[in-house]
Amino acid sequence: MTVFPRELGAAFVDDAVVIDEVTRILPIVVATFFIAGPLMMIGSYFQAIGDAGRAALLGLTKNYVFAIPLTFGLASWIGEPGIWLAGPVSDLMLLALAAILLRQTAIITSHRWGLFRNI
Repeated sequence: MTVFPRELGAAFVDDAVVIDEVTRILPIVVATFFIAGPLMMIGSYFQAIGDAGRAALLGLTKNYVFAIPLTFGLASWIGEPGIWLAGPVSDLMLLALAAILLRQTAIITSHRWGLFRNI
């Protein structure tokens, strides 16, 4: 998606303007997709062990605390590109929050990385 955005756009439409926009936008939108899955799994882990607070924090914060305000804020600040940057920036902010949360959990529980029991 980042290497061949033009070809991907051209696979679905013939309009050169739309293809140019897909080529510009796609690398931005998918820039942090690789961290979305692991972050969801960490939230799911906390849900599975019955830690609803941490699960809710990781599951809801990105959309409601980071993404929505960033979409409006970045769009107001830098215009239309800010709408596309809001997703990756919110992913990075959630990554930072997860790191802080895991560090605190590791200190409280003595689990490695806040996840794994020491055996």
